[in-house]
Amino acid sequence: MPLTKLRINRGWLILLCLSLVLVLGGVFFFMRSKDSKAAAQTNNFSIVAVRRGPIVVNASGTGTVRAAAREEVRSQAAGELSRLYVAKGDKVKAGQVVAELDNENLLLSMERNRLELDRRRQELKQLLEDKQGLEIRAPVGGRLTGFDLRRGQYLGNNALLGTIVDNQAFELVVGLNKAQLPYVKEGDEVEVFLPDYLNSVKGTIKKIDRAGRGTGAGLRYDVTVGLSNPGALTEGLRATITFAAPGGTQTAAWEGTLTRPKGVEVRAGVGGEVEEVLVENNSMVEAGQVLARIKSEDLDNQIVNKELQIRQLELDIASQQKQLADTAVKAPIDGTVIDDPLKLGEEVKVGTLICTIADFSQMEVVVPIDELDIPMVKIGQEADIRAEALQGKIFQGEVVEIAEEGKSQGGVTTYDVTLRIASPEGLKAGMTVNVDIKVAAKNDALLLPVEAVQSQGGRWFVFLPPDTSEQGGRNKTGQLRRQEIKVGLHNERDIEVLEGLKEGDRVVIPRLAGQSTSSFRPPGAGFGGMGIPGSYIPGTRPTQRR
Repeated sequence: MPLTKLRINRGWLILLCLSLVLVLGGVFFFMRSKDSKAAAQTNNFSIVAVRRGPIVVNASGTGTVRAAAREEVRSQAAGELSRLYVAKGDKVKAGQVVAELDNENLLLSMERNRLELDRRRQELKQLLEDKQGLEIRAPVGGRLTGFDLRRGQYLGNNALLGTIVDNQAFELVVGLNKAQLPYVKEGDEVEVFLPDYLNSVKGTIKKIDRAGRGTGAGLRYDVTVGLSNPGALTEGLRATITFAAPGGTQTAAWEGTLTRPKGVEVRAGVGGEVEEVLVENNSMVEAGQVLARIKSEDLDNQIVNKELQIRQLELDIASQQKQLADTAVKAPIDGTVIDDPLKLGEEVKVGTLICTIADFSQMEVVVPIDELDIPMVKIGQEADIRAEALQGKIFQGEVVEIAEEGKSQGGVTTYDVTLRIASPEGLKAGMTVNVDIKVAAKNDALLLPVEAVQSQGGRWFVFLPPDTSEQGGRNKTGQLRRQEIKVGLHNERDIEVLEGLKEGDRVVIPRLAGQSTSSFRPPGAGFGGMGIPGSYIPGTRPTQRR
């Protein structure tokens, strides 16, 4: 009996010990679990202070460097490439001749046109002179005789219309000997002596026969003198002339008699219909006076047609001269020949590519910018440009052109933006560069990390740490506090605070779900997600737009 009782008591003891171990293990596990939850609650967020500093907003893209100026040199004329002055890699200046063409047919055609132009101009000159003949003018002054014109009468070319006789004019022919001849010339004024009146009048030498003719008294040189009738002279009066000579006045060796000059014929310069008669027969007229007018529609038409022919020839020659000048192919810009030109002897047409010139002293890059960022990009904005091949070096650029039409690919639309590189030393065409266009900036802004800010319905919020100002520093409620703010500029890292916080205020940054085994959801938030839902950062595209 005693042994049996002892065995029973020992079994209960083992059972009691096992129960105690289970209870103590449960308590230990509960305490550990509670401590782990508290630790997890503490590690789900960090705290950051609102700071003051600069913020820059960039619109970014990647592109390839190229020459800012690149021109294809094309022929403006046709011909054979006879001379070539450049090769690939040569540097040229704007206006420099890079090649020349030969076009013999062009030269011959232009010369034929020039000869034809001279001929047509002479024809026009004659027609204009003929048109002046439509006004019949008196060739000299005097009495008009035999003049019988009627309006509407048709006249042939060079038709005789009448004669003008100057009743007040006389002529005198006297003879000089060989010794006297050197002292007179045409146009000299001489004294005409009239023996019958023992008086003299003025006369002018009109003609001198310097060949002379023989007489019994030696060679005689006839001199014709013209004079006006002062009122009493008649034909047949004897007269001579006196003129100045070394040693005194001399008298002509042979005297003559006064005669009236022959009448001067009046003729029609061109044929045509008499349009107007201005004088009557036997009228006294003056030299140059208009006697009648003739009209000739045919002559007017000839003049117009000739003027048109001349103008067309002038235009043809000007065009050929330009073509001839274009046979000298010139560089349009300063730069470097970047391809192999055509070979000598090749036949070239208008528009044929001779070579290509690029100006590598000025470089540019074209980058595609997302449609969400393009409204912020403006002409003249500055940019930082980094070349993958030149690590650590930053080039400065400026926006010079923004495409008006976008390009769509994979549901994303981009717009090409061209930037001029200020000092491209070291860059080479074809290099890949990353471009950050400075679309907005502020030097003194209140800043928070973007992950500290949330948005809902167009309103912006942050969460402040629990209030520990009461109960000995312990959290009165144990919950974070939500604070509404107004925001300004933001980029992929920072966001500007305009209202709601001041410098030094502390803000909670929740840990993202991927950073913890437990998800963080601020008390009373009522909406999920971290960061800035419903907004975008330049250079990125949100997965959902609101």
